[in-house]
Amino acid sequence: MLEAIKLLFAPPAPVQPGFSNPPMDFRTHTEHRSGHGRSERRTITVSSLLQGDLYWPHLAQVLKVECQRNYKKTGRTTHTIRYGITSQSADKASPHKLLWQIRAHWNIEGGSHQRRDVTFGEDGCTLRRGHSAHMMAILHNIAIALIARAGYTNAAQARRVFHGASSMSD
Repeated sequence: MLEAIKLLFAPPAPVQPGFSNPPMDFRTHTEHRSGHGRSERRTITVSSLLQGDLYWPHLAQVLKVECQRNYKKTGRTTHTIRYGITSQSADKASPHKLLWQIRAHWNIEGGSHQRRDVTFGEDGCTLRRGHSAHMMAILHNIAIALIARAGYTNAAQARRVFHGASSMSD
C-alpha cells in the first residue's frame, strides 16, 4: 500500500510527444508557523484516486505531508515526508481540515502521552494484570491535572518539589 501511495505522489514521468499524463485530483494546503526557535512549512497533498484500488476497507483518500523545519539558532534545515490514509471523503475532509486533524493528534500525543511517559515512565511500566495498566494511566492523568491546578506548567519539576516536601516530613 505504501509503495502505491508513494508512486501516486511521485513526480510525473516525462511525456512523449502526442501523449499526456493521466488527470490527477490532487488538492493541497500549506501552512507556515514560527515558534520555539524554528520556522515550519507543512504541505499536505491529498487524492481520492486510489479509492477502490487498494484493499483497505473504507479507504476514501490518501495523503502526503511534507514538513520543512528551519532551526534559527543552528541554521539547520530538516525535511520529512509522511504518508497516510483516511476514511474521510473529500467532501467531508478538505486538505486544510486533514492537516488540522493531524496536528491535533500529535498535540495530544506530544502533550498528554509524552508527559505521562516522560514524567511517570508509563511506557516502561510492566503492569499486565487485569486493568492495572489502565488504572495507572487514570491515576497519572489525575496527578497531572492536580499538578496543573496547583499552577505548575512542568510536571517533572512539580514531582521533584512534592517529593522533596514528602521527604522533609519523614
